Amino acid sequence: MASKAGRPTIYSEELVLTICNRIEEGESLRKICQDKKMPNRSSINKWLSENKAFSDQYARACVVRRENKFDEMYSIAEVTTDVPRARLLVDVLKWQLSKEEPKKYGDKLEVDNQHSGEVSFTNGVPRPGVKKDV
Repeated sequence: MASKAGRPTIYSEELVLTICNRIEEGESLRKICQDKKMPNRSSINKWLSENKAFSDQYARACVVRRENKFDEMYSIAEVTTDVPRARLLVDVLKWQLSKEEPKKYGDKLEVDNQHSGEVSFTNGVPRPGVKKDV
């Protein structure tokens, strides 16, 4: 009886290498798993939880993908003549990076806990020299 051809479910170094290479080149795991020649998402998630070597290799591939996205922002800015489209593409990449690695690419918040008690705003614009009781 002929065996059914289907998605691979058996862990192999060849599959791991292919998955990690595709991730490094910018593909999402969702997109990779849509490929009928690749394992489904649940198989990959299982491998990630059970195999430390694959988990480490996958994490490194994700770091490389983020660095490539960061570099891609500069390429878009340098070669694009359609400014609104370039701005949108760069904003999307910045947003993705800020969610994937917020400590490195997220917005930096500065907190000033030294407050003099003087607050003065008029229509959102501070007025110097006007004190307001807090």
